[in-house]
Amino acid sequence: MRVLITGATGTAGSEALNVALQDPEITHVTVLTRRSTGAVNMKLIEVLVKDFTDYSGLAPHLAHQDIFLWDLGISQNAVKKDEYVRITYDYTMAAAAAYFLANPNGRFCFLSGQGADQKEKSLTLFGRVKGRVERELTA
Repeated sequence: MRVLITGATGTAGSEALNVALQDPEITHVTVLTRRSTGAVNMKLIEVLVKDFTDYSGLAPHLAHQDIFLWDLGISQNAVKKDEYVRITYDYTMAAAAAYFLANPNGRFCFLSGQGADQKEKSLTLFGRVKGRVERELTA
C-alpha cells in the first residue's frame, strides 16, 4: 500500500507518519510538507511544498497513492478567521481536487473533529469550516 500524508510535523500527522512507517503492509510513504519531518526510513519520500493551494508539478507524487491522509491543520485560536479558512478549507479542497485528478480511484481521508457541522450552523468557526469541508468532500 502507498500512503500520502500532510501535516506530518504536527501532532496527528506525526503519529500517522510513525504508524505508516512501522506498518509492514505500507510499502511507500510520501509526505507533502513545508519542512522536513526529520524521519529517516527507506519507505519515506518527503516533498517540500511552498503553497498548499498549488499542486502544479506534483501530479507524479499524487498518482498511484492508495490513500491520502490529510492531517494538516491549525487551531482556530492560533490564526485569524481568513487564515483559518485558507488553511482548513482552501488547502484541503485544492489538495483533494489535485489528488483525484491524478488518482481517480484513490481514497482521501480528511482529519476532522468532534463538533464539525456539515450544516454550518455551529457557533464555532472550527465547526462551520470543518463541517463545510466534510460536506463538500462527500458531495
